[in-house]
Amino acid sequence: MRHTFNILLLQCLLIYKLSHAEPSVGVNVQQLKENKYPFVVSIGDNRDPDQIKHFCTGALISNRHVLTSEHCVEDLEYKDIHVLVGSFDLLKGQKIGIKSWLTYDDWADKNGYTSEFANNDIAVLTLSTEVKGINPAVLSNLKNFKLKNTEAIVAGWGVSNSGDIPRFMQTARVRVVPSAECIERIQKVQGARVILPSKLYLCTAATPYALIQGGDSGGPLFNDKLEIIGVNDSSCPEKYRPEQQPDVMNVHASVDYYRSFINDALKTA
Repeated sequence: MRHTFNILLLQCLLIYKLSHAEPSVGVNVQQLKENKYPFVVSIGDNRDPDQIKHFCTGALISNRHVLTSEHCVEDLEYKDIHVLVGSFDLLKGQKIGIKSWLTYDDWADKNGYTSEFANNDIAVLTLSTEVKGINPAVLSNLKNFKLKNTEAIVAGWGVSNSGDIPRFMQTARVRVVPSAECIERIQKVQGARVILPSKLYLCTAATPYALIQGGDSGGPLFNDKLEIIGVNDSSCPEKYRPEQQPDVMNVHASVDYYRSFINDALKTA
């Protein structure tokens, strides 16, 4: 595929599996004791022999579709994964198979579009059967610039401080950091110039810190109205622990930028 801009984006993407999870960090993180956000789903690996098969998070955006990250399905086949719906507890809930998925780049190719950016880490999964009894999340209509310094929520089953995938969903409240501040903070840690297009990404942070980790990938960033504004990508730069360097950021794919793609993907039966 040809790209309008062949820019070097900051690459912070990692997928963690239970077998090689690394310790994560985070304060301000709460473990749910009830199914407060039922639209948040676990994506599990059918090939994993462990009882808990979780490796990525997603969000139900219709009764047949899950929004997540492209890197969560990269190099996998439909039969390799399932979605666990209806529970904040990874040992409960309903497993549903995957009929297909659509990534942004495949959608752009299919429609004859030239991707503006080289890295488009977003995908929509189509489930094999409909989900019943759960209200899907909705997409926020707000533009990125209107989200600056607003509060948001991240949710998922990211690697915990003990280095394990938690059984129960974890959540944290974060602030949407303005793009200029985000780039400045990452560059301070990275020690090099960073290109992070403001229309493509949202950055978040908490005080003192709460970072998305392996297992949180693909999960939703949403507001108190339960409207999704972003998709969890990674913490960045990922090699630093915030007690050593507090300027590490969370980076999320912007729903505003990918709205046309998501709406088209929702038409997939």
